[in-house]
Amino acid sequence: MLVVEAKKVRKSYGRQLVLNDVNFEMYSGKCYGLLGPNGAGKSTFVSILLNLVKADEGQISLFQEDISKIQSISDKIGYVPQEIAVYPDLTAFENVKLFGMLYGLKGKQLIERVNDSLQKVGLLEKSKKFPKHFSGGMQRRLNIACALVHQPQLIILDEPTVGIDPQSRNMILETIEQLKKQGTSILYISHYMEEIEKVCDYVYVMDQGKVIEKGAVDRIIQKYRETLDEPVTIWLQDSEIIYQIEWLREKEYSIVDGKVGISVKEKQLNEMLRLLAKEEVVILEISREYVNLEVIFLYLTGKALRDE
Repeated sequence: MLVVEAKKVRKSYGRQLVLNDVNFEMYSGKCYGLLGPNGAGKSTFVSILLNLVKADEGQISLFQEDISKIQSISDKIGYVPQEIAVYPDLTAFENVKLFGMLYGLKGKQLIERVNDSLQKVGLLEKSKKFPKHFSGGMQRRLNIACALVHQPQLIILDEPTVGIDPQSRNMILETIEQLKKQGTSILYISHYMEEIEKVCDYVYVMDQGKVIEKGAVDRIIQKYRETLDEPVTIWLQDSEIIYQIEWLREKEYSIVDGKVGISVKEKQLNEMLRLLAKEEVVILEISREYVNLEVIFLYLTGKALRDE
């Protein structure tokens, strides 16, 4: 089932074009990663999906209903903002219960849903505790429980694992896998590429208001493994060799613990090994940096800092 469909969405703030003909699709039971550097337009696009911001142009439908009718389908959507959105002076149980009541749940069904949501994020045993005493990771898990209590068919998670402990991160990723098995559609916004690779089926990469790459994660990685020449590092025993062999200084290299690593492209490897053998240089090991989503992201968006 087509859960989200956006066609040629445009949005400007004054003279600044924030979204430029964005096309986007999501289907049920899949996890979609949304990537992009700061200022790429991700937050604006999500705000438009939630009908918090109006697009200037384009068509958007959720569950095959026009975005203008979002009130009638709001109970199918769950949103986990990047900021912690729980009440510190209510217990974990009371927080989730409050959000359940906002969606019209009551009675026995409400209690069951609250306990089920807390169970999903590993907080059922802490249900009577106050989140003001929780760790950052526990608060983020509670944030997710509040968004799950009404059992949405689409859940949007905005940087849900920022600044948390590895155990909480693992629990959140396991929860996502569980939701996918239940048929929930997930939009996952994160700067952690390894998480995107682990839980997402598809990925959209945005930059400067445009979608610059999209597709199944494994297919994108395979595509760029064929496009990019995977770098290889030749580790030499003695860093002093850099100063003894002049032509080595012209190569890209790094020095770690007294060893020197010479970076070359795959197609240059045999020639470099031949030259080093001629110089009778001791080679400790050869390591390969495989192309992954992070390498692809930097290739597509550049390595320059994005502070705005």
